[in-house]
Amino acid sequence: MTHFRLYEILGNAKGTLARAIDEELDMIKNFISILTSDETWLYLDNPEGSEWIKRGDQPSSAAKKDISSKKVMLTVFWGANKIWFVHVLQEGKTITFKTFIDDILEPHHSMILKERPTLERIYIHYDNERVHNSYFTQRFIDDIQFDRIEHPAYSSDLSPYDYYLFGHMKHIIKGNSFKNAKDAVEAAKRILNGTPQTMLIKAFKNWRTRALFVNYNDDYEQKQHTNIQYRDDV
Repeated sequence: MTHFRLYEILGNAKGTLARAIDEELDMIKNFISILTSDETWLYLDNPEGSEWIKRGDQPSSAAKKDISSKKVMLTVFWGANKIWFVHVLQEGKTITFKTFIDDILEPHHSMILKERPTLERIYIHYDNERVHNSYFTQRFIDDIQFDRIEHPAYSSDLSPYDYYLFGHMKHIIKGNSFKNAKDAVEAAKRILNGTPQTMLIKAFKNWRTRALFVNYNDDYEQKQHTNIQYRDDV
């Protein structure tokens, strides 16, 4: 029985999944076969006083942007060795399970097979957004034989995007304004693709440390849930 079937039996309690994440990351040597993905809003105007929030969360009143603020949605796949894939959602479109499968998972899967044909297993991690948990998404993941690492609900502290990558990108972008979405996306891609591999590996190692910490600190979720901050030292 795989750890992933075990998760289904034991349930989605944060401590259970944190322990499972710790065990999986320990098993996957050098993190070479694990990939993680998430979405974020990239704004064209990024004043110094701006605040980074995860897609779906609410900003503070001081940092709240006007509903008409120009922005573009990025979906990023990355691993401990590189940034694999950056998808830009077309203006006026929304992320659906079909978009996620056809425009993100399928081309990324093809890229992995081309560059890493000898990998016996590929592990994929993302949070619990509706498109991620869709029946059709899971069926596609099963068909291409990716193993999904489950993510505990309300656990941004256990997402490498939230405690490192997106914060790193937006920390550098802060204070910059862009004429159009193309310029903003190019700047974001330069930052993401320029992230040193040593920092990517460190972020993944820190992922395991965080999972291990949650196992022994039951009240950690309450302390962290309302305060997502960029950590330069991951």
